[in-house]
Amino acid sequence: MSTDESQYRAHGDGPEKKRRRVGTVRRPLSCTECKRRKTKCSSLGMTPCASCVQRGKPDECRWESISGTGEAVIQPAEQSFALAAEVETLKQQLHELYDYVHHGTSSSRGQSYPATSPPDHTPAAYRNHDRASPMSGQVALISATDVDRRLESSVSVLESLVDKEERLMHNAAKTLPNNAGIRPTRLPLALDPTTRGEVVLDSVYAILPERVLAMRLTRSYFQGALQLGWHILHESLFMQEEHDFYALEPNTQRSETDPAWIAVYLMVLALAIHEMDPREVEILFPLYNTEEVSRLSTALHQASVLALEVADCDSVPQIRHLQAALLYVPFLLHFGSGDGDRNKGLRHVVEAINTAQWLNLDQLDLSRVPMHDAAFRKCSPRVAFELCKRWFHMLSFLDGVAWKSPGHWKLAEAAARASATQLPRNLNDEDLDDDDAQERPFTEVTHASIPRIGSLLALHTRVFVKDLPHGGLMSYENILKSDATLKAVLDQCPCPLRPIPGKLCNWMQITVYSSINYRFLRLHRPYMARGYVDEEYKLSTKCSIHSAKNIIECQQIMMECPHLRPGFCKQWILGAALVLTVDLVISIDLTLSEHSQSQINCPSISSKRLYVTHALEIFRQVFPEDRTPRVTAQCCKIIEGLLVAVDERMHTHSEGLRPKGDLQDFFDGVSAGLVARRNETNNHNQLFEIAPDMSMLEFFINENQERETQDTQDMLGAWDDMFKDVLGRELNNGPIDTSRMA
Repeated sequence: MSTDESQYRAHGDGPEKKRRRVGTVRRPLSCTECKRRKTKCSSLGMTPCASCVQRGKPDECRWESISGTGEAVIQPAEQSFALAAEVETLKQQLHELYDYVHHGTSSSRGQSYPATSPPDHTPAAYRNHDRASPMSGQVALISATDVDRRLESSVSVLESLVDKEERLMHNAAKTLPNNAGIRPTRLPLALDPTTRGEVVLDSVYAILPERVLAMRLTRSYFQGALQLGWHILHESLFMQEEHDFYALEPNTQRSETDPAWIAVYLMVLALAIHEMDPREVEILFPLYNTEEVSRLSTALHQASVLALEVADCDSVPQIRHLQAALLYVPFLLHFGSGDGDRNKGLRHVVEAINTAQWLNLDQLDLSRVPMHDAAFRKCSPRVAFELCKRWFHMLSFLDGVAWKSPGHWKLAEAAARASATQLPRNLNDEDLDDDDAQERPFTEVTHASIPRIGSLLALHTRVFVKDLPHGGLMSYENILKSDATLKAVLDQCPCPLRPIPGKLCNWMQITVYSSINYRFLRLHRPYMARGYVDEEYKLSTKCSIHSAKNIIECQQIMMECPHLRPGFCKQWILGAALVLTVDLVISIDLTLSEHSQSQINCPSISSKRLYVTHALEIFRQVFPEDRTPRVTAQCCKIIEGLLVAVDERMHTHSEGLRPKGDLQDFFDGVSAGLVARRNETNNHNQLFEIAPDMSMLEFFINENQERETQDTQDMLGAWDDMFKDVLGRELNNGPIDTSRMA
């Protein structure tokens, strides 16, 4: 025996000893066609492989079964795309290591490569091995043996890992529907129609909180003020659906759950977080920083929109689309951050109305209830009927009041659509399960109150506004007719002015009540001032003052929960303060002109001034959720300017003097004072915060404008124009002169 042979045998690794094999059954490295051609596949396990595709024969690409197991190679059609990239990387590494072990170690022993083996797969260290400087044979053989053992071990570990991952993917693939036709694609997965749904749902489910936290948020939502005022979901039905969802195994939740329900669920979580104190949210989500917590509700809303996309609500009308869209309304319209959110909310409303009409909810009776819908799987026809009526009339309400132009109404034909589906019965959710439940009186607030009152208000708007010319005014005869109809609507609305102590504030009841009173202001404002000198218009004066006081009282109640006050309510408060200021100024001139000393502390005047002061207190309330603080500051400056001018007028009377000018001069003086304060601020190079954006007051000029920032014309010019109109000039006699009234 030679010295080299003795050294080999000393280490137990002589030439005559067969190299030990890895115990793991090895998968074929080439398809049958590449094996026949004695070439190596460029895509391990892919069908068809890249080589067969290049040869133009993808259909001939086959992979042999694993020897001794009979188990076919798992095709990509059975794989989940979530792990495909990782497995392909592991396979490529396994392929390279296999060549490294079997080709590299063979060359070190003097064996030659097969003719078909690509030389560039051989590591550089092994290509240079034969050219290395002479060294001790023992050291060289020990190193080669050690490398060989470690590489064999690595191959074994990697093969085991690949087998495990493929088994996991094979099991996961069984739970994925309609994946038989999936093939590897070069398209981005989020844009490929065959994979987008799964990719989107990955993100949607990734943002879901863990079970205990999610269920806590759900309870918080149903116990909170948002659900109380904007009642969309039947609580017991939804809680049962949530229970059923979490009763599923985590790996089957996605395949067994309607994506439209997930869309609704995400909005429940978003609104619950939106209503919570940010500090409480940070405690519930300790892994999120403050900035992420502030964006969490918006992220949940965005996930809800994506879930609706996966549910294919654009092509398949579904009840849960209505539920989700109605939950978007408070998030975007009532508590949104600007015109962008408002426009998004209106688009959701339009799409929901289309879905409702598609489901025939605009011509609904008990026989037409869509009981086939997944939302009614555990619902009786009678309960489903009442819920459908609520949702449709909520949409009818939004259609009538959200759009200011008749051309945008989707339900303009009131007789054919909005009134064809009867109003929901005035019942609570728990009453719906009782076949013998009696309808509650209209003065009692129920879960159906807002759809009922809102739809009646929208119907009134359509009837009396659709024939009104743009920018035109009603005749006084039509104003009286509209007033009578609007009072009938107000009688159906439970009065919120006497809240029950300790009970949650019903913000939507207050908002609807204020909205109706604000419509009285808009209806009677052209004739309000005339009622002081002409008995024919006395009704307009009284109705305007009464409605303005109702608005102020309602919004004082909302000071308990100012974060629930929609931003558009600010113009109602400011409009009410303006009406009460007009009444206060005229009352001062009429009462104090002849009895300045004895009537200076007249209770009537003090009471009128107090209401204007209450309006100022509402705007002075500071809270972090105020989404338009600059508008709030402007409103404060306007009312402060009005009160200063009123006090100066009272002081002039107390001195036995007669104020100069009439009402128009009074408001001109207020404008001049605000201009002076604005100029003073600008001269000191300070941030301009006090000059009012008077475009927000154009609702008092134009019957068809109601947005608080509709126009961008000169703010002080709009201020002057507004007061010229609001004072109700006589058509032929110029401005009203309060000296005549005295």
